Amino acid sequence: MAHMVKRSVKHICEDCGAEFVASPTARFCPACRKKRRQANVKVTRHCTLCGKEFVGSPRALYCPTCRIVKRHVNYRNYVERKRAGKAVELGKTVMNCEVCGKPFIVKGGGQRYCPDCAKAAYMESDRQKSREWAQRAKSKIEK
Repeated sequence: MAHMVKRSVKHICEDCGAEFVASPTARFCPACRKKRRQANVKVTRHCTLCGKEFVGSPRALYCPTCRIVKRHVNYRNYVERKRAGKAVELGKTVMNCEVCGKPFIVKGGGQRYCPDCAKAAYMESDRQKSREWAQRAKSKIEK
């Protein structure tokens, strides 16, 4: 039987000074690492509804105030769809795949593709969004 090497080492966090056990290269405790990661992700954004500046994640579209209003409007629309019998019920509603047209049972709220086409379709969508982001970033750099 092979000898197993222990890869965890005791450290002292460089931010808070707490003792923690982690990989040999770790410098921060899990709590401080999480704070640092969140600090790097949050950026100044502009609300698409009111135009106000706010600090949010890269995909955030609305400021906290507009997000509450938007959530309320979305819920109201859902209730109207449900009353009209047009709301999607997970596990019961049958839809047609946007790629191949094959019918499938909806298992998630944002599902648009059958299980056979989903991986390729989402990868293409992701590629397209990445290209758009690269074009926007390139135009910002050129200014």
